[in-house]
Amino acid sequence: MNSVDQVNYRPVDPIVTGQTSKVISSTNTLCRMSALSQHFQGSESNLGQLKTIWEKASLQLASSNLNDVKETMKSALSTIENVDPVYKIYTTMIDDATTPEALGKCSRKLLKDIASLSFAFEKTKTSAGINGPTYIVGYSRYSSKCALSKRRDYIVKWTSWNEIYSSRIYDALSQFLSSKNQPFLVPKLAALDFDKRIHDQHDCKQLSLEEETAAHLKQSYRAIAGKNTNKEETQIILVEKINGSNLFDFVTMKYKFLNLHQKQALFKKIGQLCILDLAIGNPDRLAPAFEFGFGNQFTFKPTLPANFCNVMIDWEPNTSNSDPLMEFYAIDNGFDSDLISNKDQDKAYQQFLSNNLCSTYKALQALVTMTLTSLSEGILLKIKTAGAPRAVQKTGIACKLFQEDLKNNNIAYNALLLGLTDMITTLKESLPYFWESEEGLNLKNYLTTTHPELLEAISGRLAVFNKK
Repeated sequence: MNSVDQVNYRPVDPIVTGQTSKVISSTNTLCRMSALSQHFQGSESNLGQLKTIWEKASLQLASSNLNDVKETMKSALSTIENVDPVYKIYTTMIDDATTPEALGKCSRKLLKDIASLSFAFEKTKTSAGINGPTYIVGYSRYSSKCALSKRRDYIVKWTSWNEIYSSRIYDALSQFLSSKNQPFLVPKLAALDFDKRIHDQHDCKQLSLEEETAAHLKQSYRAIAGKNTNKEETQIILVEKINGSNLFDFVTMKYKFLNLHQKQALFKKIGQLCILDLAIGNPDRLAPAFEFGFGNQFTFKPTLPANFCNVMIDWEPNTSNSDPLMEFYAIDNGFDSDLISNKDQDKAYQQFLSNNLCSTYKALQALVTMTLTSLSEGILLKIKTAGAPRAVQKTGIACKLFQEDLKNNNIAYNALLLGLTDMITTLKESLPYFWESEEGLNLKNYLTTTHPELLEAISGRLAVFNKK
């Protein structure tokens, strides 16, 4: 298996890639563990007492009256009778069990929940999503049937359909271009829309949810997020967790370990992704921002800082002579919705792309200079907003080498230019075949059903690269 294959066949949590039934069961598990974790945080002895009582009750299932065992199990929960949703979740499970087998299954779930909590259960709120919070979820799931635990890692993010649609576009292009030096990757994701009652699966297939199921999932995720959500937030995405760091953290912690070839490879990937961001109409990453203004034309705004947080890099320093693969991820994807809804802007933007990406070599050189300015402004902003004066100084020192390399033509300028020209050439040569490929047809069918206006706009912009 080559390096590209190794990247493409990375393991992804089943809540992302699984059927609706898997999403429901995983959501139920997360809801129970979140409630338990919140209540028993710092109270390991109480948690251990609960475990002991339930283990003894489980042993009584074969010889005791079912209702007596139920009462024993519920008595163990008496100390949290006034704590919702913990008490309600488990007592409902107990009451619903009508056979020893069902009650045994209920007991095993609780004991597995406790075991998982005992080994670093993580549900960390990282930053606000588009319409609500973002959580990193991680825990190990234990089973008596298997000696090894199963690791569960994924992201829960409140978002909008804009991010869902754009991630589908980036993912399709990433897969299609996988044979072209794998310029970037996109985390796998599935989406839930509670009001529209849709499960948007990772493979672009949409399934309708029963009204009761949609309501249950909505209530569960609101309970998981607590006070961080409101009733209007109806879309979430379940995203593959990447074992890496955003570009800014990478700059401050790992950039210094890169050799010259690896630095050039990094800037080349930035250049490649910049072209796709501009083609798709994404103003919120590393490419210079654009605006619609005077003369009903688009222009660049290179003084606006680049967003270093919408790229993730999975790479660790390697002390051997080998050149470890750098996995470069496009995350938090989006597009300017005005370019879809406003036909005049859409037409003007296509002309903007033609003038700046497909006209002259001089225009590409100007784009490199503006991209460097945007990157420089992004680093300066991160340094200035690092916090206290000492933190600002420390961050500035950590970013110094990257800032110096932005001014080094042999590192940043030439590699960015190579990335820009390489992606433009790739698009010119490959796009005629994209919409007939498996990835292109899958995307076309998906957008035809879900957002035909977006399909028309993206098709028009990508066609710019094939105009003579």
